[in-house]
Amino acid sequence: MACTAPAGTTDGPDVVLVWNVVTGECIACLTEQPSFVRSLCFSPCGQSLAIGGYKGTVQVWNVKTWEQQRVYQNYDATARMSVCYSQEGVLHATENTLERNTVVVWDVGCHEKRYTYVEKEWEIEEALFSTSSHFVVAGTKEWAVWSPGDTNPRKVPHSHISFPNSVAFSQDGKKVAAGFVWYGSTLLWDIANPMQPPTFFKISDDAQAVSVFTSEKIHSTAFAYDENSVKITVKIGETDENTTPLTFTLPDPEAVVTAAAHAPLRNLIACADSKGCLYVWDMRSGDVRCVLTHSPPLCFHTQTPLEGKWDDDKISRLIFSQDGKHLVSIPSASGTMANLWDIDTGKEIPEFRVNRVFTVAFSPCGHKIACGMLNQIRLWDINRCRTLWNLPHDPYLRALAFSPCGKYLASGAWWDRGVETEKVPIRLWEVTTGENIATFWGHPTDVQDLAFSPDGTLLASGSYDGTILLWDVKSAIDS
Repeated sequence: MACTAPAGTTDGPDVVLVWNVVTGECIACLTEQPSFVRSLCFSPCGQSLAIGGYKGTVQVWNVKTWEQQRVYQNYDATARMSVCYSQEGVLHATENTLERNTVVVWDVGCHEKRYTYVEKEWEIEEALFSTSSHFVVAGTKEWAVWSPGDTNPRKVPHSHISFPNSVAFSQDGKKVAAGFVWYGSTLLWDIANPMQPPTFFKISDDAQAVSVFTSEKIHSTAFAYDENSVKITVKIGETDENTTPLTFTLPDPEAVVTAAAHAPLRNLIACADSKGCLYVWDMRSGDVRCVLTHSPPLCFHTQTPLEGKWDDDKISRLIFSQDGKHLVSIPSASGTMANLWDIDTGKEIPEFRVNRVFTVAFSPCGHKIACGMLNQIRLWDINRCRTLWNLPHDPYLRALAFSPCGKYLASGAWWDRGVETEKVPIRLWEVTTGENIATFWGHPTDVQDLAFSPDGTLLASGSYDGTILLWDVKSAIDS
């Protein structure tokens, strides 16, 4: 077994230690590395050890004598080299340059290029070989896989660069969709074939948030924080040909977008700006339907995220009721107030004002609101303007979802550094009694969003860990 170890200085080259795994004895210490070691690989015959370094070097050592057989240095001096032997004993290496947007695969002995992969937008995360000499590159938004002797890669989209900030089911319940923050894309999985690659379509080049909503078709909405021209892209359906770009310009040229929400059933787009104003547009005409203003006005800073930190009172979330008649605005600061707005009148419902709200969910009928607050869930009746019950809950609740029948409520917590637990709970509540009838443990960190399938038998949870889990809630409900 071979492994790397520091040479004793913070900026010095690594050493390679070789161990006998049977006796536990260190049998060799290879100290002639020009820099940090990137990768190690034994040849299939076990006679050679290849070492890939950080300064464009590849070394080959004789395993019997532990003498250096060959040094290959005809590569970019800034490149990181990863090495791998094929099953036939051919030594390959990947050359990843300092810019980290290009990877070249070399046949080291012949010094011939086999494949080249260029990442146009971001850095390449990783480039590896499989034991069968398949070459895999993890780009920003896709895997690229080459088979031996094939110069054309197979490309598969992935979501490992980001995390799902919203999840939703298709109306027929056969697919689950997820919007990925900092990713600008929506992915759809076939529930019957979850191991198949998802359908992938891009929403925006530089989106800061992507939301997903389902009615007859899947609607995705994305926006960028640093644009005063509110370029909100609404994607309807599951193919890129149906993408409809919409652009709305903020009246204040110094303001930027901080949150957006989409109400497909009423063709409305809501947007919050960095000065605390809320605008609701009619998507069909492009006209401003109403302007919502806080009373008293909140104090907002005007600088963009690129110029400095946002003020804690900025509106960070907007959530429409399913019928599009009500809208909740939630500031990012835990001590500021969430507001409920009547879209038809353009006025606030002041009785609702609630401090320290992190998220809300509207019941399917639109008459109730579940509020995720610090250490509790509050159920509020819109028609009677009063609280129905308060339930104790884990701190920093982020995700809430009502079942389609309105009888159950799911809640997902964030990871709490003050509590030692390996998993974050997702709880299922009975709305009429407030009883916690089931708890699901799966995600190791923050639950970002929850969604029930149309028939109410499945619950999808999207997490900061980059995964989407499907939970069978039918057994919990039936029991």
